[in-house]
Amino acid sequence: MTKCRRLLLILILVSLAWGQLTRITLTPQIAFYLHDIFIVGYLLTGIPVIAKTISQPKYQKKLVAISSFWLFSIFSLWINQKLTLVPLAYLARLGLYLAIGVTLVWTRPYRKTEWQLLLATFFLALAVIGLIQYLCWPDTRLLQYLGWDDHYYRLIGTWFDPAFTGLGLGLGLIFILNYRKFFVSIAGKFCWLVWVLLLAVACLLTYSRSTYLGLAVTGLLFLSKKSICSSRFFHKKSILISFFIVIIVAIFFSIQAKRFPSDSTNLWRTNSIRVRWQAVQEQTRHWQWWQWLLGRGPFVSLPAPPNPKLVTGHKQTAIFPDNSLLLLISFWGVPLAAACIWCIGRCWWRLYQKNSVLAYYFVCAFVHSQFNQSLFQPFIMITLILLVNLEIFDSSRVTQL
Repeated sequence: MTKCRRLLLILILVSLAWGQLTRITLTPQIAFYLHDIFIVGYLLTGIPVIAKTISQPKYQKKLVAISSFWLFSIFSLWINQKLTLVPLAYLARLGLYLAIGVTLVWTRPYRKTEWQLLLATFFLALAVIGLIQYLCWPDTRLLQYLGWDDHYYRLIGTWFDPAFTGLGLGLGLIFILNYRKFFVSIAGKFCWLVWVLLLAVACLLTYSRSTYLGLAVTGLLFLSKKSICSSRFFHKKSILISFFIVIIVAIFFSIQAKRFPSDSTNLWRTNSIRVRWQAVQEQTRHWQWWQWLLGRGPFVSLPAPPNPKLVTGHKQTAIFPDNSLLLLISFWGVPLAAACIWCIGRCWWRLYQKNSVLAYYFVCAFVHSQFNQSLFQPFIMITLILLVNLEIFDSSRVTQL
């Protein structure tokens, strides 16, 4: 059984690296990915472990809480008359992803060092494939006829979105930097620097401002720790090196924007912000008062603007709010969304106090999700779940069945 789980986890990472190329479309509204099939297979192999674990008394309260949350979601869909196949399928996939996260905690097919190498290989593949796309096919405006955004000279990779690809690469950059000693010890400092350089360059070429902001906030939080403030990070030499790196990056972006003048490479673009703000205003204006309390139902798409001319450049792919806070409110209402944010914030503060790298993963993703619908994006969710399971790894909990 362990060999089967090992293979399935590798297949999940491989299909995740190929992204939208493994998309299987059933209807214009319903689609799934190849990694979903492998996740189901992994869960089936873990049924004996899951059944044995949840029967323990300490897990009963958690099971009741999760069941109540799911029942409220069904109630919210029912009261909004949206109890249809599409939102139920999205809700089922959310449950599937959360289930694989818990199952990985109870069934460890790999040792921690092996898991680190697997994730490093995945992030490296994500960067290399993205760079190949950028060099060989920089003009991806053709994808707009398939419902995607018309990006031009931006690294979108196999995820077909520079913002999500940028966040994935950003998480990989945090991961590689955090495990510097491990990777230097097994591959050497030069190879580690090459990994960092590939991830950094690929991340820069996404031109994703939300990713840059997420990494900047993460970096500031990292430097704010007392143990860091007293270290060599603040030596004059390091400050000068950082200054020259910023100057080189600024020159690079200026040259790229001049060579390929388009909205995609213009970091000062404001039309995308204006479009999103107009869409939010137009769509939330039609919410009923009770929908602010009970939500519109999880994974119920936003209604199309009554007058498309009011929302210039409205994208076909923007079916949910881009802001994560507004997304949670639209799903479950203000009270439950506030409770979720409070629980997440409390958990994050504990991790930050312990200087856990999980705090930096989450803050980068949270900042990013204020501008892009990345909170429930399938690729980002799976990536975060795998990173979380690595950080809470405990060899004593490995289950062999």
